[in-house]
Amino acid sequence: MSRRQIYAHFDRHSQQARQMRARDLEAVERTVHSESAEEIDLGYRQVRLAAVRFPIFDEAGRITALCTQATELGRPGLQATAPSAADAMGRADEGVMITDARGVILTVNAAFTRITGYSLQDVAGKLPSILQSGLHSQEFYERLWLSLAEHGRWQGEIQNRRKSGEIFPEWLTIYAVKGADGEVQSYIAIFGDSSARQCVEFMTMHDGLTGLPNRKLLMERLSDCIADARRRRDSLAVMLIDLDNFKDINDSLGHDVGDLLLQQVAERLRRCLCDAHTLARAGGDEFAVIVRSLTIDEIRRLAAHTLDYLSGSFCIRGHELSGAASIGISLFPEDGDTATGLLQNADTALYEAKAQGRNRFRFFAAEMQALVQQRMTLEAGLRAAIDNDRFEVVYQPQTALAGGELVGAEALLRWKDPVLGDVPAARFIPAAVEAGLIVTLSEQVLAKVLSRIALWRRQGLMPPRISINVAAQQLREPHFVEHVCELLETRGVPPAAICLELTEGSLMEDLEGASQMLSRLTEHGIAISIDDFGTGYSSLAYLGRLPIHELKVDQSFVRGIAGEANKRSIITAIIDMAHALGMQVLAEGIETEDQLAFLKDQHCEMGQGYLFHRPLSAEAFERLFVPCGGPPPRASAPAARVVS
Repeated sequence: MSRRQIYAHFDRHSQQARQMRARDLEAVERTVHSESAEEIDLGYRQVRLAAVRFPIFDEAGRITALCTQATELGRPGLQATAPSAADAMGRADEGVMITDARGVILTVNAAFTRITGYSLQDVAGKLPSILQSGLHSQEFYERLWLSLAEHGRWQGEIQNRRKSGEIFPEWLTIYAVKGADGEVQSYIAIFGDSSARQCVEFMTMHDGLTGLPNRKLLMERLSDCIADARRRRDSLAVMLIDLDNFKDINDSLGHDVGDLLLQQVAERLRRCLCDAHTLARAGGDEFAVIVRSLTIDEIRRLAAHTLDYLSGSFCIRGHELSGAASIGISLFPEDGDTATGLLQNADTALYEAKAQGRNRFRFFAAEMQALVQQRMTLEAGLRAAIDNDRFEVVYQPQTALAGGELVGAEALLRWKDPVLGDVPAARFIPAAVEAGLIVTLSEQVLAKVLSRIALWRRQGLMPPRISINVAAQQLREPHFVEHVCELLETRGVPPAAICLELTEGSLMEDLEGASQMLSRLTEHGIAISIDDFGTGYSSLAYLGRLPIHELKVDQSFVRGIAGEANKRSIITAIIDMAHALGMQVLAEGIETEDQLAFLKDQHCEMGQGYLFHRPLSAEAFERLFVPCGGPPPRASAPAARVVS
């Protein structure tokens, strides 16, 4: 060979090496396998190869090596595999197994033998099922092959069995190698014994508190289930389960109690749902269930059964807690054909279930989106109003029915939003509760009222007792009493200047805790009133246990005085009962002289309503005050008496 021929030979091979190097770098940069058809000049003949390059990853997802496998076109199997591919198989720390298009094992590397215990002689000519542990369902393998057919690649953790019979976890990547005609020629499986990394992988894909799949794994499984349902033309649904009032439990009893509740709820859901459904913790106190192959009626029964199963109480560290929940349901493909879409619409249905009273389930409907948008707009407006102090306190005067004197007032909240306009309290108070803003809002009102009372007193005015509504969530605040007393002290307002109003429902959520809280308030000289009495429990048992000064008869009974004998009987019974327990009675919503006359005949002490005054601004209200030195307003309540 002449010197020129030698130089030309090296130039050709140098150019081929640069081309191969460029393809190697491209596969590494793209981090996915790549396929190419290549020609190699061996000097004595040209070789046409179908090559596949695939990166090998470590536990952290970093590329540690690049494996190249090449098959000579026109020759079967791996007889013409490039030496570089053979070298890669020999050096790789991961096990490598190569099969033909039918899945028959052609060759394995030394790492395969070290990890599994099987030599090449043990497995050559056999199927990879020789490694199967029996722990995976047929659907698992169907999804694996579907991924190979659609994407040319599958990756995930799998439980396999060594030659010794020991089951071990491995992180497996399978590539489908296709020829120039697009047909699969072989499969390459690369894996490593993931026993050491199994804990990390589990923690990455599972919730540390409950052990359930986390949101990441939920999204992966939901995507797989959608693909499977689409292929099978099968039904699929997503149920989002959210605990009612979980935030209140967390805030009042601590996160450790909340965590224990979540664990017990997860365990109860495991028992309630069959293995065919995937249960996951979507986040916070929200759980998700992927429901497969059920009719609408079956899904409805499953949701109702789940609510019943959770409705029983949970006993945690001496606390008896409610596990009541709400459920939102979306269906594939009617309500979405992606994992994200189905979860979003299930969340919308969940929002609607909570808005309609909680402890119920709702299927997604298109019109819900408009309602959710309205609620989101209202919530955003609420947050802005709280941040920018846009709420106004007005005062509904309270009058002594016998003599007509001003004896008090109820502080009421008004909201005029620059975008939403006048928003009634019946709309924004429930929204504040739902958004978790009611405590912040109520504390703002309390501070505003006390500041106004302090201002009136500095001006030499003598305001009557002001009643301030307290939310149920405030009673669960462990330092609520201290907070109220601190506000009174810093503003120089005597405790007798205010009365705190609570609803029956707020007391009955934790009667023992409420009793202790109210006792502490009354010890400081603060009067307690039960608002809307008669619409809730109306139980002598709880009335006798609580230090209550005043009962407020709900206006729905007052309105029925004229034509409904049963309403008159209820009012008479409430007044007699209150007096027997040493309490005063105030009737709400008095609008006619007939109502006033009946209430006076029954010895009801006080009343409020349009017959006397509409709610007034602070400036208008102060014009009703008795000047200093005049007769004191009849605002002070009698001492609370607890009847055993």
